[in-house]
Amino acid sequence: KDDKEINIVFNKSIGRWQLQISNPIGNISYSEIETYFSKGYSQKENHLGIGLSKITKYSELYGLKVIVYKEKIDHKYWFVVKINN
Repeated sequence: KDDKEINIVFNKSIGRWQLQISNPIGNISYSEIETYFSKGYSQKENHLGIGLSKITKYSELYGLKVIVYKEKIDHKYWFVVKINN
């Protein structure tokens, strides 16, 4: 894809933190977004597809809250993952 862009934001306050990662996507369904978290799923050639599945594993292990959604900003859809402690 020519549209290679990622936004990463880390916020921290006393005893709390939030990590937000955003990537541009097409107007895909939430059920398709769910497949992104399956072990072995990757849209990249020659990749193992373990990154997003690890988010699920470690969020459960460490009691983290994961929020996943898409949003439209300036006619562009974004895939957003927020992780909170």
